[in-house]
Amino acid sequence: MLNTLRPAPIARPAAWPLLLLALLPAPGGLAAVELTPGERAWVATHPSIRVRIGDRPPFEMMVDGQARGLAVDYMRLVCDKLGMEPEFVQITGDKEAINQRLETGDGFDAVLLTLPTPERRERLALSAPYLRYPFALFTQADRHFALNLEAMRGETIALERGFATNRWLARDYPDIEILPANSTAAALEAVAFGRAAGYMGNLAAGAYIVQRKGYHNVKAAGTTPYGDNALALAAAPDFAPFAGLFDRVMADLTQAERRRIERPWLYVEREFRIHWPLLFSISGGALLLLGLMAYWNRRLRQEVGQRKAAEAGLQQAKDRAEAANRAKSAFLANMSHELRTPLNAVLGYAQILANDERLEPALRQPVATIEHSGKYLLTLLNDILDLAKIEAERFELAPAACDPRDFLEGLAEVFRLRAAQKGLRLSLGCSDRLPPALKADERRLRQIGMNLLGNAIKFTEQGEVRIEADYRQGKLYLAIIDSGIGVPPERLEELFKPFQQVGDDPYKQQGTGLGLAISRSLAEQMDGALEVTSTPGAGSRFELRVPLPALHAAPPQALPADALAAVKGYLRGDGQSAPLRILVVDDNGPNRRMLRDLLGPLGFEIDEAVNGVEALWRAREQHPDLILMDLVMPERNGLEATRDIKADKMLQAIPVIAVSASVYDENHSQSRAAGCDDYLDKPVKRQQVLELLERHLPLAWQPGPEHQSAREEGAAEFDEAATVQALAALPPPRRAALHDALLSGHRKRIKAMLSEIGGDSPRLATTLQARIDDFDYPWVLKQLAASENAAEFR
Repeated sequence: MLNTLRPAPIARPAAWPLLLLALLPAPGGLAAVELTPGERAWVATHPSIRVRIGDRPPFEMMVDGQARGLAVDYMRLVCDKLGMEPEFVQITGDKEAINQRLETGDGFDAVLLTLPTPERRERLALSAPYLRYPFALFTQADRHFALNLEAMRGETIALERGFATNRWLARDYPDIEILPANSTAAALEAVAFGRAAGYMGNLAAGAYIVQRKGYHNVKAAGTTPYGDNALALAAAPDFAPFAGLFDRVMADLTQAERRRIERPWLYVEREFRIHWPLLFSISGGALLLLGLMAYWNRRLRQEVGQRKAAEAGLQQAKDRAEAANRAKSAFLANMSHELRTPLNAVLGYAQILANDERLEPALRQPVATIEHSGKYLLTLLNDILDLAKIEAERFELAPAACDPRDFLEGLAEVFRLRAAQKGLRLSLGCSDRLPPALKADERRLRQIGMNLLGNAIKFTEQGEVRIEADYRQGKLYLAIIDSGIGVPPERLEELFKPFQQVGDDPYKQQGTGLGLAISRSLAEQMDGALEVTSTPGAGSRFELRVPLPALHAAPPQALPADALAAVKGYLRGDGQSAPLRILVVDDNGPNRRMLRDLLGPLGFEIDEAVNGVEALWRAREQHPDLILMDLVMPERNGLEATRDIKADKMLQAIPVIAVSASVYDENHSQSRAAGCDDYLDKPVKRQQVLELLERHLPLAWQPGPEHQSAREEGAAEFDEAATVQALAALPPPRRAALHDALLSGHRKRIKAMLSEIGGDSPRLATTLQARIDDFDYPWVLKQLAASENAAEFR
C-alpha cells in the first residue's frame, strides 16, 4: 500500500514481495482474451501499435532507451493478451500538440495518459480511466498543520506547467502564489530546497519522485478538494477499436494481475525497519520492556541525529546554491554594465556620424560597418544575459497590444534582403483568423522569430523560406519552413542545447549556438512551446505555439524610424523661444559627450554632471527642462540623486529619465519607485531618445530641408479651400475611411487610403501626403470636417 504520509528514503525492497512476484505467472502465460470474428479480423490487420511515451514517472518514461513505467506495463499486458506487439516511441511536445498529432496518426497511434474530457472524446477514441490516484498536497516534513490548501494561503505552491491544476488553484485560491515548474521532479525539488512551501499533484507520481530522489524532508501532507486524477488511454481514429479492446482486457484483469503490475512502481518501504516479537511470558515482560525501551531510545537518538545531519546538509546545499546565484547575479549585473557602457559610446557616435550630412560618402560604409559590428556585439551580449536571466528565474515579460500582421511583415522585411542575396524566395502567409491585435511581448516574439528566420536562411542554399501564421483556440501559431539541409532525427534535441550547433563547420562559424536555446526558453516562459520536424536534405519546420489574448482594436502605431531620422531641430510648444536645457548626468566622459553631440546639433543646451551630488547642485543652479540620469555612479548614485530632486519642491516637476546599462528588469521598478519619469536602456538609440524627449518636453520635431521642401511642394498643389472642395468631391465612405484611419494612427491604413485617393485626385493625395509625412494630422482632420459641410451643399 502507498505510504501517503511520509515517503521513505531509498531502500532495497524486502525479499518477501519479490518472492511473491516470482510465484506469479509470467506475461507469456497469460490467458488470451476471447475476441469476436470482427475483432480478430481487426487485430490481424493491425498486428502492432505505435505508443507514444512521455516523461511522467512512475507511469511512463524512457530509461536507457527502453520504455518503463506502470502504464507501459499495463500496455504490454493488454497487447500480450490481444496478440499484438507494442512499439514505444518517445516524442516530446505539449498536450495539445500531441493530441493533434494523434488525430492524424502522425508518428504514433496511441497515448497512454490523457485526461478524458468531453472535447477529447469528440476527437479521439478514449478508454475508461484505468489509473486513478488522488490529487495530494506535498509539503516539507516539519510543517505539522498544512493538511489542506486552506492552510497554504499566502504561501507559494509549485505546479507543473500546462496542467489544469494551475487554473484550478488560480481560480479558487488567488492568494496562493504559483511557482511554475517543468516537471513533477522539478516541483518537488523546489519544495525540498525551500523555494516553494508545497506542491499539489498526483499522489502516486509525487510519492514515487520523493522516494527515488531521497527527499527525506518532504511528505504527502494532506488532501485537496479536486478529487482524483483519472487517466485514460487515447487512440487515433484509425485505431478506435483498440480503446474498446483495452477496456475489455482491463475489466478482466484479476486483483493478482493488477498487484503484480502495480507493486514494483507503488511499493514504498515503511520507515520502521525493526519489529520486536511479542512478549513470550508475562513474568519477564517488565524486564524485556525496559530493555526494548532503552534500545529504542538509543536508535531514536541515532535516527534523530541522522535526520538533523541530513537537514543540515540540505540547508548547507541550499545556502551554497543561493550564494552561487547571488554571486552569478552580481557578476552578470557588473558585466552587463561594464560591456554596455563602452558600447553605448560606440553605437551612439556611429548613429551621430551616420546622420551627419558633412560625412564624406567614402566614410559612410566604414561608419555603417562600425554600427553593424557594435549591434552584433550587443546581440551576443543580450543572448548570453537572457539565457542567464532565464536560468536564474529573473526573467520578466512585458505584454502589450501589438498588430500581428504588422509584426510579421516587419519581421519578413528585415530578412528579405538577406534572402535575396542568397537567391532565396521569402514568403509570408497569414490566416484570416489572425485578430487585429494581440496582447504579447512583441520584443520577445521578435527575438524568437529573428532567431528562427536567421537560422532558416543560413542553412538554406536554394529554394524558399516561408513564414506561416495562424490563430486558433487562443493561441498564435507561427511556423518557419525552409528547404535547407535539414537535421537528422537523432540530433533534433541537440538544437535546443546552449552552445550546441548542428551542421558542417562552415555553418558553425556563423553563430554562438544560443539562439534556439533562448527561443525555446522564451516560448516556455510564455507558457508556449517550440518544436521542430526535419528531413535531412529536404528542409525543416520550426513551429511556435503561444497562448496570447486577442484584442478587438488595432494598437496605435509608433512613429517610424525614418521620420525621426530626418529630424534636424525642434520648435517649442509652450510659446517660449529660449532653447530647452538638458542636464546629462553620467560618470563616464565618453557617454556624456556622445549625448551632448547627439542632442546639441538639434538646438538643445546641454549641461553635464559627473555624479549625483553635482547633479543636484546643477539642477538647483540651472533648473534644466529635463534630466538624463545614469543610475550607477560613485559618491551618490542616480536613484539617490533622483529622490533628492523629487523631494525638492522647486525641482520635482523636472522630468527625470533613468539611463542604465543594467541587465535586470527590477532596475526599471527601482527607478520608478525613486521618482524617475521614464527609462532609457544603454546602448541608447537615437530614435528612442527623440521619442522620450517628445513625450516629456513641450516641443514639435522639425524635419530636414528635403522633407520641408516636400511639404511645401505638396501644399502648393492645393490651398485649404481647394483641399476642402476636393475632399468634398470624394464618396462619403472614402472620407469616413480616411477619417477612421487617421484617428487610429495606423500608417499602413492611411497609406492605403491615400493610394486610393491618388487614383482619382493625384494633387489631393500629394497635398495630404505632405501633411501626413510631417505628422500634421490635425490639419487633415480639420479639412475633412469642413468637407462634410461643403458636401451637403454640392
